[in-house]
Amino acid sequence: MHPMPAGTDVPNPPCFPPFVQGFRPGRREDIKSLVRLETSCFAEEKRDSRRCIAGSLNSPRQEVWVIEGEEEELKGSLFLRPAQASLRIYSVAINPSFRCEGLGTRLLQFAIERARLLGLTRVFLESEAESMFLCEWYGRHGFRRERLLHNFYAPGCHAWRMVFQIEPDSAFA
Repeated sequence: MHPMPAGTDVPNPPCFPPFVQGFRPGRREDIKSLVRLETSCFAEEKRDSRRCIAGSLNSPRQEVWVIEGEEEELKGSLFLRPAQASLRIYSVAINPSFRCEGLGTRLLQFAIERARLLGLTRVFLESEAESMFLCEWYGRHGFRRERLLHNFYAPGCHAWRMVFQIEPDSAFA
């Protein structure tokens, strides 16, 4: 359906960020490291199970990207799902030990360029409504709040649908 399905080893796609050492498509053997990363980054009600992560890695409709660290540790991950006109960022996770190094920004840049390469017109994601820092961070990168999703993560835990509209000649904010 889309080029470079999850779990494949594709050298330097056109939108591959060479400025991030260790950036590559996720592979099945990354599952333990992805589960550890998920556990370190998200509250229990917001994290994916091992089964869900394995499903993403094996899905022809999803893409999983990782930034390798030392040994089996991952610095970050990005889960994407291209659709008809949109690319959904399902998850952006940066290992707490590697935050504030610009890796999250680079993953957002990659997602937007990936959408552009696939001919899609928007990128969207969900962000915890109570996390003003995270919503503002996405906002600084060109994402706008579209609507509030009640009980998205759990009862009483809402999310904002945030959208980056791709204009023909737009650049990442």
